[in-house]
Amino acid sequence: MLDFYSCFLLILSIVLFHDAVHTLDNKSNSSNSIQQTYNVKDSRQFEIASERIFTTHYNIKTILHTLGDPNIELFSGHQESTAWNADWYGKMGMTTLEKCPYFQDFMLSNENYYFCTLPYNDIDKYGRKSSAHLIPWATLNDPQDHSILKNKWIRVAHKNSFAFCQIEDVGPENDDDFHYVFGASHSIPESSVGGLAISPIVANFLGIMSKFYENYDSNGKLTTTDEDVRCSWQFFQEEDVPEGPWKKRVTRSKSDHIQLNYQQYWDESNDLKKIDTEIIDPMPAPYSIPSSKSTASTSTTSTSASTSPTSSDNNTNTVSAPPTAAPTDTPATAALTDTPSSTAPPSTPTSTS
Repeated sequence: MLDFYSCFLLILSIVLFHDAVHTLDNKSNSSNSIQQTYNVKDSRQFEIASERIFTTHYNIKTILHTLGDPNIELFSGHQESTAWNADWYGKMGMTTLEKCPYFQDFMLSNENYYFCTLPYNDIDKYGRKSSAHLIPWATLNDPQDHSILKNKWIRVAHKNSFAFCQIEDVGPENDDDFHYVFGASHSIPESSVGGLAISPIVANFLGIMSKFYENYDSNGKLTTTDEDVRCSWQFFQEEDVPEGPWKKRVTRSKSDHIQLNYQQYWDESNDLKKIDTEIIDPMPAPYSIPSSKSTASTSTTSTSASTSPTSSDNNTNTVSAPPTAAPTDTPATAALTDTPSSTAPPSTPTSTS
């Protein structure tokens, strides 16, 4: 075990090395970002470089979403995971040092703390949703087991302040509110709790963190939304996001939790068989296919009917019926024969005296 001073120096060296590596990595991954100074209190100080401008959603009720959020019923249902990350703690940088009793758990910033959530998930355990193909940046080559909404940038504004953050979870309280997320600016979220959730660091940057205190108890549970915090938000392309503290750590990891469920679903053959037999009813056949016995009897009957003679006497001269005539004896056929018909009625016997 290390003493307090040694633990402090070890953690300090790890943090400094970690920050240096991430700084170099962000510089290598940055591409054509807007490099300019701007006033944080005025969101109109920078220009959008891209030609595509997304819809701005105004006056949206906003709540908080934290790492290890106790309000699990509003989001993914787990404190240590999200809708896309099974191990959110690990990806965010939660580190454990067993040799340091004083600082066993500490956080290394691996991903962006400027994160937010919207109430729509573009994939489920069956793959990509049908509505996800209507997302403005969706393409035909998008993977079926990864989200194209995760890590997307949005701008959150409150009065004259604004901040940028990345979408890292789904909620609050809904995961299929497509018409609100990608609808018109006046679209209203289905959930009465809110239509946007932001991290505490985003709320601090906007200067509205104190407004959330009345809605949460000492344990971080959301108790009421009577004191509404209203914000506006808008999708942004990454090349249009200006430099700021939100770009110190840029999250680029793909979704893994949905991918795991997606693979497990298709590997469970028993469930697929159950779906095939109980849910998916087979289409009725347009006609019944005869069996081999019925086919043989039908062919025998047709052959005997086609080869039946028109008269019973082989020594008489007969005239064959035309090809279109029926194969049975008719009165016209019987009249053309030289001998009387074999079907004549028997003579009546005479009595003798």
